Amino acid sequence: MKALPYAFLIGAIFSFFIFLTNVVFPNNGPDNGTAVGFTYLVLFSLFGLGGYINSRQSKDKIKSGAVGGAITAFIVVGLIMLTFAFVDNVFLSTVSKQADKIAGFTNAKNQFHSMRDYINHGLLMGSIIVLPVVTIIGGLLGSIGAFSRSELKK
Repeated sequence: MKALPYAFLIGAIFSFFIFLTNVVFPNNGPDNGTAVGFTYLVLFSLFGLGGYINSRQSKDKIKSGAVGGAITAFIVVGLIMLTFAFVDNVFLSTVSKQADKIAGFTNAKNQFHSMRDYINHGLLMGSIIVLPVVTIIGGLLGSIGAFSRSELKK
């Protein structure tokens, strides 16, 4: 699996920046939509690159690209989710000042007894729903990355 070291490296880089932007230099304003959109664009491109890398010496390039993209997506997003679980629980006093978390908790106060419950419920739902969906998207983008490798060689 040629994409594994790449996936762990990318996941570690994203985790580092999550820690910086949520703990070291927290922004208590609402999330910037442009920055979030750009982050998704970069992530999805990296999933395709994972497929491209994984299909390098394979006979079935599309299949190995899909596997590489899916594994890259699973590892990178899994590490991102683990980082948020760590940061949101260990540094709760810092992240609970974020405008988006305050607004979400305020709207869901009748469902949750504390900010920690609200945050952890979001993390749990993300791991149940988002991680499998992103893994499938990673597989699709990885196969596109592998297809581009085969087309570039022609």
